[in-house]
Amino acid sequence: MAATAVKMVDFDPKAWDLDDKLEHLAKNEHRLVDVDWFLGLIDQAHMETIKVLQWLQTLVHHVPELNGYRQHVNDLYKTRAAKCLPSECKKTEIYPLAVTQKDENLTTELRDAIVEFLSQLGQKDGDYVRRLILAGGDGLMYEKFLQMKKIPSIPS
Repeated sequence: MAATAVKMVDFDPKAWDLDDKLEHLAKNEHRLVDVDWFLGLIDQAHMETIKVLQWLQTLVHHVPELNGYRQHVNDLYKTRAAKCLPSECKKTEIYPLAVTQKDENLTTELRDAIVEFLSQLGQKDGDYVRRLILAGGDGLMYEKFLQMKKIPSIPS
């Protein structure tokens, strides 16, 4: 198994807080999440700007008479449509962790692998930072994660 650590910058740690997630689940707030909720997260004004610029870009690239406006449209993408100005953008720091010989198909070994990966990050068994962890895999991996949550020594 392999794992990668990604250094998070400029974010609210509460977004990854396990206790906060459990509190929201206990209040049954996840029932409020639907398509309209997700659509409400979209910056509609920004989307409208992008749509207009896409059409303008198509026109200035395919109508020879409008060729002189190419640079202006490109500048609009860099200014009006920019969500992250170049001075604010930061390189994401990614650290591959040492691989482990554990078998992710066995629930206990998957748990041991996660404990091993957390120890590489300076976290010790029984004294973990209570944050959510992004993990991926196939359907079997998902099933193993569900099984792992039933192991008493793993915080769920």
